[in-house]
Amino acid sequence: MKKVLFSFVFLVLSISSAFAVTSKSTVLLNNDIELTVEIIAVKTNCYNWGYHYGEIANFKSKSLTNSPYNITFNINVFSGLGNGYSSYGGNYNLSTGNPAIYNKVIFNNGKQVNYPNKNLCKDLTLADINLIDFSIDYWGSVGGNVKGNFNVGTLPIELLSFTATAAKNQVNLTWITASEKNNDYFTIERTVDGLTFEEVGKVAGQGNSSLKNEYTFSDTRPKNGISYYRLKQTDYNGESEYFEVKSVNIQKGDFVSNVYPNPAVMNRTTVFVEKTSSMVTLNVRNVLGQLISSKEVDATSNGVAEEIELTSSDKMFFVEIVQGNTIVARHKILNN
Repeated sequence: MKKVLFSFVFLVLSISSAFAVTSKSTVLLNNDIELTVEIIAVKTNCYNWGYHYGEIANFKSKSLTNSPYNITFNINVFSGLGNGYSSYGGNYNLSTGNPAIYNKVIFNNGKQVNYPNKNLCKDLTLADINLIDFSIDYWGSVGGNVKGNFNVGTLPIELLSFTATAAKNQVNLTWITASEKNNDYFTIERTVDGLTFEEVGKVAGQGNSSLKNEYTFSDTRPKNGISYYRLKQTDYNGESEYFEVKSVNIQKGDFVSNVYPNPAVMNRTTVFVEKTSSMVTLNVRNVLGQLISSKEVDATSNGVAEEIELTSSDKMFFVEIVQGNTIVARHKILNN
């Protein structure tokens, strides 16, 4: 899907904007804030010996969990044309009340190109500078750093929608395309930390189509708690495009098979945990919510049966089974 821009920008410095092909990438900050970087134009500073160039960008953000946020960030944009490390922009701010900022200059002397060069300063476009990727450092309500890749050019597909919904012990993903060009296949990827994505499935594309097509895929072995899914499209040339990230919170209740005996006998009972994909923690709390004991157990092989000692004379306790940062089950225990 080609985007054609007819915006006329009046700046003292030259900006190539008319008929420019935009470049967009979305990254995830701290497992929650989705930040979209869109390069819309090239900014140049021309000299008799050559020129420096940078970029003009729009930034959009949102919280996938609808949580309040306030972040400040710097960005380095890396491109193939010319000499130097990168173009740089900084001290940009996004928040719940101000989720988008526009026409921000990423320059700081930019990258340098010496004449003679076929890409003359006044005619420079996004296609000429060969955008590669970018890095972002951010701080505020959350902090860290992240990297993203750019995809420049006419998109092989026009995506109308992409949804991810939780069902019983699975996640159903659906997406609709309005058109497709040289579309080989889709890849569904998943992450729990917002950084490392893993492939969970592939679906063949329609190749070339001007009709609306609907696709579905079910992740039948989802992670418990909040996971993030993204759609990747690959064309016949091996080039890929990523689309926005969707979050899903799924609670699987099949981790704990039983707590027995209940009521406990002589201040002791046993928690039975079925096989899990990762370590779990057993937290015992009193009726005030105070932590009495906590123990990490390995149920990844064949499940586990863990005896718990209730160390006080209270008549009621609660045991939490925690996987990662998510409480996947909670049981009330009576103590005779």
